[in-house]
Amino acid sequence: MSIPVKQQAWNAVIQSQDFGGLFIGFSFFLIAAALILMNLLFQFVIEQRTREAGILMAIGMTPKRLKQFLLREGMLISLMGHIAGVGFAILYAKGMLYGLSTIWSDAVGTSSLHFHLNPPTIVGGIVGSIALTGITLWWGLRKQIQKPAHVLLTESQVEGQSLDNTSKGAARWFVAGLVCGLSAIGIAALGTYGDSSDATGAFFGAGALMLMTGLMLASAYLRRVTGLATPHSPTLLQWGIRNASRRRKRSLATISMLAFGCFLVLAIGTFKLDALRDADKRSSGTGGFAFWGETTRPITKNLNTNAGAEAYGLFRDELEGVDFVPFKRRDGEEASCLNLNRAQRPQLLGVNPNALASRQAFTFAQTWSAVPEGKSAWDLLSDIEPDGTVPGIADFNSIMWAMGKRVGDVLVFQNTQGETFRVRLVGAVANSILQGNVIISESAFLKHYPHEPGYKVFLLDMPSEKKENVSSALTRAMEDDGLTLYDATERMHAFNAVQNTYLSTFQLLGGLGMVLGSFGLGVVVLRNLLDRRTELGLLAAVGFARSRIRALVLLEHLGLLCYGLITGTISAWIAVIPSLQSPGADVPYQSLAWTLFAIFGTGFIWTFIATQSALKGKLLDTLRHQ
Repeated sequence: MSIPVKQQAWNAVIQSQDFGGLFIGFSFFLIAAALILMNLLFQFVIEQRTREAGILMAIGMTPKRLKQFLLREGMLISLMGHIAGVGFAILYAKGMLYGLSTIWSDAVGTSSLHFHLNPPTIVGGIVGSIALTGITLWWGLRKQIQKPAHVLLTESQVEGQSLDNTSKGAARWFVAGLVCGLSAIGIAALGTYGDSSDATGAFFGAGALMLMTGLMLASAYLRRVTGLATPHSPTLLQWGIRNASRRRKRSLATISMLAFGCFLVLAIGTFKLDALRDADKRSSGTGGFAFWGETTRPITKNLNTNAGAEAYGLFRDELEGVDFVPFKRRDGEEASCLNLNRAQRPQLLGVNPNALASRQAFTFAQTWSAVPEGKSAWDLLSDIEPDGTVPGIADFNSIMWAMGKRVGDVLVFQNTQGETFRVRLVGAVANSILQGNVIISESAFLKHYPHEPGYKVFLLDMPSEKKENVSSALTRAMEDDGLTLYDATERMHAFNAVQNTYLSTFQLLGGLGMVLGSFGLGVVVLRNLLDRRTELGLLAAVGFARSRIRALVLLEHLGLLCYGLITGTISAWIAVIPSLQSPGADVPYQSLAWTLFAIFGTGFIWTFIATQSALKGKLLDTLRHQ
């Protein structure tokens, strides 16, 4: 029997999980938020130089040449940012690898991670980033420089009341938002007919489309408000909404940045796992078992009998209430999330299906065929196919990530005679301590590996109050057999730590997006108030108290904050519906609620600080030069 070891190792490496693609995908919303903030700040710079632009156009400079002049200036500044960004990117990558090699080493199962600099990747990133920057700056200049010189010389800062801002323009954006929303619903509906991986992608796409729907509807509403007559006695809220519509582009930019960051933070946070939640239940990832045990020497005696216990110097009173579920083991590759490479031939375990079926242990995320009423999915292990294909069950995460397979796919193994046999994955267990193994029936295992003596893996079922005593007794009695007991909850926590660590790194990107969104909100508030100092001074002159002016400003901009958070939250909820509805779902609602509260608090603080800064001094002094 010959095994192509080199080819297997090469296949394991080249088919490993590409986290670069995941980082790029999750960075999309962060990149979008950064581009929006850059465009917003560039617009502010252009608005401050409207008189300069008007003078240049008045003395003969064409709009095209003026646009090129300002675009080159913006690109020169951005080039310095790109150079600094490359340095920060390298430091960020090194920091991530250092964290994965030290405090997060349990997530990768190794500390031998080394930084590798790939120049083509750096060059490609710079070129792509410069191209996006150029397009964004050009878009910001597109309409601003097309204004006539006399308009620019008046330094008018209010967005024009063109037809696009009237009810007709609002109707177009409303229709576009409606189409986008219906498309999101359609994509989500189609996703329900595919398998779980297809559904996840479909619903995530539907969530992104719903995010765009929220932004389009906000644009339509602000345009509609602009075209409406002012009420005779507007409330502070109505007044604030109308003020937000006057700077529609700024308002939409702020909403977009907040919604993007909120969407990413909440969507990723939903997938974080807690090993302690319902750990004693049969439906949990521990299956309700207390320990996972492994031995170096096979155990040939039945530990569930008095004779088997006495053979190892144990007494039944020491093991009262303790049941063993034994597994035969054929060593193979690690197929859990602790292995970054693609497992070619995972470890095989053979078990009596009735031992797990009678307990209704674990929760199944997916099965290849329908389970008859009154039966357990574990009973599928007994249904050998006519061509000899053996049914197998594995953990869902192991199937998808470590093996790169789906339920219904076939794995090929070699038996002790050197012949190949097929194992079809007929069931996937939701996030469990079974990660890293493919489980088949004990009878099928013995057919292909008849000379594998005894059992090497055990699941121990016992009352929680006996765990410490039983652990000490078994470890002492079976020391020569190399017994190692792993607390089921701790084993579950170790697997969850891997997923949670990666999710934390992805969520950090969303956190950066929220920082940009909150900072952008503060910039918009400060800029709006500086532009409207004369208006605020007039309000003070006609009798408005400073506290009432502050309340007006806060209502205006907190409305943008709330709408952005609501849009991002609803979109994130739609994106993760498959996860919420999946068997064994473990959604950390409390931590997500605190995250949302923290995002709102951060935005409120930025808004309040900007408001306080802009309202300093005597507002009446702004009227003296008018």
